[in-house]
Amino acid sequence: MHQFGDWLGRTARQTGNGIKRLAAPVIRAWRGSMQVRVVSATLVASTVLVVVFGLVVASTIIGGMVQTKVETAINQVENSRTVVKRDLATVATAKEPNLDGQMKGLVRELAGEARQSGAPTVVLRTRGAEPIVVAWPAEPSVAEEQLPQDLRDKVLAGKMAIQYAGLNPDGGQERPFLAVGTPVYTDQLTYELYFLFPLDAENQMQTLVRTTLVIAGIALVLLLGVIAGLVTRMVVTPVRLAARTAQRLSAGLLHERMDVRGADDLAKLAGSFNLMAENLHQQIVRLEDMSRLQRRFTSDVSHELRTP
Repeated sequence: MHQFGDWLGRTARQTGNGIKRLAAPVIRAWRGSMQVRVVSATLVASTVLVVVFGLVVASTIIGGMVQTKVETAINQVENSRTVVKRDLATVATAKEPNLDGQMKGLVRELAGEARQSGAPTVVLRTRGAEPIVVAWPAEPSVAEEQLPQDLRDKVLAGKMAIQYAGLNPDGGQERPFLAVGTPVYTDQLTYELYFLFPLDAENQMQTLVRTTLVIAGIALVLLLGVIAGLVTRMVVTPVRLAARTAQRLSAGLLHERMDVRGADDLAKLAGSFNLMAENLHQQIVRLEDMSRLQRRFTSDVSHELRTP
C-alpha cells in the first residue's frame, strides 16, 4: 500500500511537470506578446458568440421545420378523419363482409403513393372485442405493434394525440416517426385512425443545418482570428520598432530613427519618437561639448598653476 502511494505520488509529480513543460511556451507567448493576447481574446469571444448564434439559428430553423410538419400532419389527419367518417357512415356492424375491403381501400387512398418519399403509413382499426386492423403500405400486424402505447391510450380516451417515436413499421431499421392518432365516430361504430409520418427528410435537413452552421462557425472564427492578427500586427509593429530603436539609442547609436509613413496616429507616434530622439541627441552632444570645455578649462588651469 505504501509503495502504491509512492508510485501514485511520483506519477502525479511527473504528470504535473509534463504539463508545466508543455504550458511554459504558451505562457511565455501570452506574457510576451500583445498580439497573441488580442488574437486569443478575439478567438474566445468570437467562439462564444458563434456558438450562441448557431444554437439560436439552429433551434429556430429546426423548430420551425418541425412545427410546419406537425401542422401539416394534423391537417392531413383531420381531413382523413372526415373521409373515413363519410365513407364508413353506412356500416352498421363490424361483422359486415365487405368492411375489411372498404377499410383497405380507404387506407390506400389516405396513404397516397406507397413509394413516394415521405409517404405515411396509415393504420385503421375498429374498436371492439375482435377488431379489424388494416394498414398500408406496412403489414397490419407489424404496423399495429409499432403504435406507441401512450398514443393508443389517448386515442382510446377520445383525444387526438401526437407523439415522436423511433419506429420500424416496414420491419426494417428503426427510424424517427411522427405518430398521430385520432378516434373516428360514426353513428354505428368507432374507429381508430393512425398516421405514421417518417421524419427522414427532416432528420437529414436537421443534420445538414447543424453541419453547415458548424462549418460556417469554424470558418468565421478563423477569419476573425486572422483579421484580429492582421489588425493587431498593424499596431504592434510600430511599437516593436520603437522598442528596438530605443534599445539602439540606449546602446549609443544616437543616429537611429524610426520610419515615418503616412499621417495617421502611428505616424505621429513615430514622428514624436524621432523628435524626442533628436532632442536627446542634441542634449547629449551639448553635454559632450560642455564636458570637453570643462576638461580643457581644467587642463589650462592646472598648467597655469604649475607654471612659475
